[in-house]
Amino acid sequence: MKTCPFNTEGVLAERAVLWAAIRLPFTRSFIAKLDDKVGNGAINTIKKWWWDLEWTDGRAVEPTKGTNARGLDMDGGRIANKQQVALYPADVLPPGDAIDVPVKLMRKEAVARGKMAETPAAARARVG
Repeated sequence: MKTCPFNTEGVLAERAVLWAAIRLPFTRSFIAKLDDKVGNGAINTIKKWWWDLEWTDGRAVEPTKGTNARGLDMDGGRIANKQQVALYPADVLPPGDAIDVPVKLMRKEAVARGKMAETPAAARARVG
């Protein structure tokens, strides 16, 4: 997960950067790149999300198999270029009353819909 570079921990030095990002929009790209360079946004192993833990004998513990976690993609899109987007429009989602009932979603069809989806560039060209 990549966090917003302007969402900082509240250190006084970072407040100046936040001020610049809000009041000087042309600095945002530089600030975002600088944020990655200094390592902000990297995984902080001390701050565990609740789903990164598992329950054993009534206690929250680190999973023995580990978690599915990865660091920042500093190469700018290396992972994103391989990513497949699955598109589930409302007409293929389970009904709202399907509580405690497993509903099989067709991932291959959703990935095919994702590939056929309109790109942002095509949408901009269509809108004008």
